[in-house]
Amino acid sequence: MKKYVSALLFIAMLFGIMPMAAAEEDHEYLPYDMVGSISEGLAWYLDISMDMENGMEKEQYGFIDTNGKVVIKAIYEEVSGFNEGLAAVKKNGKWGYIDKTGKEVVSPQYDAVALKFSEGFAQVQKNKKWGYVDQFGKEAIPLRYEDTNSFGEGLAHVKKNHKVGYIDQTGKEVITPQYEDGHVFKDGLAPVKKNGKWGFIDKTGKEVITFQYEDAYSFKEGLAPVKKNGKWGFINTKGIEVVKPKYSEVHHFSEGFASVRVGNKMGFIDKKGTEVIRLQYVANNLDDSVFDFSEGLAGVVKLNRNGDEVFGYIDKSGKEVLGFDTPEFWGTPFRGGFAVVSDAGQRSYYIIANPLTDDQSTVHSITVSPTNVSLKPGKTNQLTVTATMSDKTKKDVTKASTGTVYTSSDEKVAKVSKDGKVTVAKTAKKGDKATITVENNGKTAKVSVKVL
Repeated sequence: MKKYVSALLFIAMLFGIMPMAAAEEDHEYLPYDMVGSISEGLAWYLDISMDMENGMEKEQYGFIDTNGKVVIKAIYEEVSGFNEGLAAVKKNGKWGYIDKTGKEVVSPQYDAVALKFSEGFAQVQKNKKWGYVDQFGKEAIPLRYEDTNSFGEGLAHVKKNHKVGYIDQTGKEVITPQYEDGHVFKDGLAPVKKNGKWGFIDKTGKEVITFQYEDAYSFKEGLAPVKKNGKWGFINTKGIEVVKPKYSEVHHFSEGFASVRVGNKMGFIDKKGTEVIRLQYVANNLDDSVFDFSEGLAGVVKLNRNGDEVFGYIDKSGKEVLGFDTPEFWGTPFRGGFAVVSDAGQRSYYIIANPLTDDQSTVHSITVSPTNVSLKPGKTNQLTVTATMSDKTKKDVTKASTGTVYTSSDEKVAKVSKDGKVTVAKTAKKGDKATITVENNGKTAKVSVKVL
């Protein structure tokens, strides 16, 4: 589940766009050779041109918005999607990061980088050593590790002397490297591997769930996938098997559902383990044919009457909502109310709105107030987040119940509650800084925090 940008991974990511269902009406096709998934309101696009000097095709990547308008011109050799307001880009054989205006926040200088930022940090590699940069472009944690992973709940696992341990966002070693492998902290726990078996530890390094599994992944929506006797199931944070291991493969829960596979058939279960959408869809493995539920829809593949594999979207009742008409139709997950779809080959891509959502109620952009917060240690300030909808109306989306998510780049400087209250740590020093990232329906805004 670790995601770095590399040539092979990029190719997989590039062609992993799943063919989508042919449209019943005319669509305005985008004038690009390929278009990727929408992330934080932008999608990458590929422009293929002829290099007149050597007579070979030249591939360059840029970004468009959900209207298909070019926001960042195609000048890069490879790119990733945006996350926390930044995207990885490759230029002259080196990787860096840009913001949504195309400004280079981290200049291309690294041999490899993480696909995305997490909690204000991203992994970067140079001369076969890994470290971290922050969202301001600073090399925040020195490049001294054999391997690294993304931060989760303030901690990240790193490999040193062939053993995995955990560091905090200052680079301080919190859990001594002693494990064979590990994953990110979620719900206060992280899966780690020791003596060939997986278990879960808390942030002090204490063993909370016994080392008994053949494989395990982090918690999401309160449940974690675990493998036992060659089969996958789910446990809760107390270590109780909520879904008994019986599946060939599973995905994390998303919007209350998890995709599961037995043999070459796939379907969905709820958090009680009930197969709410029966195993009926085609799959060699989950990544090939099923998206997790996103904004109420999941992509699946089935066989039509002619025995052809056709792609489309279903809702949470299992109802077919879009697609399944032709083998040429494929698409991406819905994000921020939109998805990119294609119905055959190059320059056949177009953007569609989520059919479950009234287009007028789609979040077009968000703003946060104030954008600069200066506080003394121990003091708090309430943020206010406003969404501008597609019909130009305004909506208060400050509370977490509206789908707004807040993250702090450095919780040792400032924390933010689920409803947008910023609190500067009592131990923070004058001049310390942090950035609060606010996200709602793929739209982001940022708040700068400074300690007085």
